[in-house]
Amino acid sequence: MDIFENTRPTESTPSKTYNICGSTYTTVDVCVSVASCVVGFGLAILIACYIVPRTPPPRSDLGVTAREYEALENRYTRRNFWLDTSMIVSLGIMTIGGFTLSMIHVYLYRIGYLAYRDSVNRQWNRSSSERMSLVETESSTNYGGLTEPSQ
Repeated sequence: MDIFENTRPTESTPSKTYNICGSTYTTVDVCVSVASCVVGFGLAILIACYIVPRTPPPRSDLGVTAREYEALENRYTRRNFWLDTSMIVSLGIMTIGGFTLSMIHVYLYRIGYLAYRDSVNRQWNRSSSERMSLVETESSTNYGGLTEPSQ
């Protein structure tokens, strides 16, 4: 008995579609696009946080007084705090997007779309491997069109 028997969508289940720029998209298509954008946005924030310099230039290069350099170090300390906070937030954003993508994958597998696609791929791979074994068998016994040598 399948515990999800009553929750499995049927063909009569209406699928919400959206018309965007003259093309029709289903709810799953829109969710995959949004989740992918969320992951990309989190990745962009993370890259930006790693690109921004974390330490001030050496004092000798700037030609500033000790008091000005201390203020500069304080500013960099505050910047580092916000960079670290942004990194943690971007990792959370990427996690939410990845979790959403995996849940969409589970949903598609659950309704049978990916299971059907995987079974077709397996049948194709099995038939191609059977074809390869037949070719190998024929080539090993054929001897290039010559008869088998007699003993």
